[in-house]
Amino acid sequence: MNLRTANELLRSGQMRLLMGAMRLVRPYYRLLWLVAAFRSGLMARLDGRTLSFDELAQDRLQDPRDRDWLRAWLELGVRVGQLRLEGGRYSLRSTL
Repeated sequence: MNLRTANELLRSGQMRLLMGAMRLVRPYYRLLWLVAAFRSGLMARLDGRTLSFDELAQDRLQDPRDRDWLRAWLELGVRVGQLRLEGGRYSLRSTL
């Protein structure tokens, strides 16, 4: 969002509405991420373990060029609260 749009939202009083809508979107992203993590086998792979990005990528990726999307997907897992990243190692954060 650019500064002009943000300013117009603030002046019109719609910023609260936008912020409320954004709070509704986070659980949706969390659910979608969880479904993808279960289907891909990531949840089973991380169950009770901490693994580095390289360890997660080594048997998941056929093409080394896919490392960027895998890293972005794992970072989304951290942002939605399902993964923990400490010392370059991923682990499950949620009990789901």
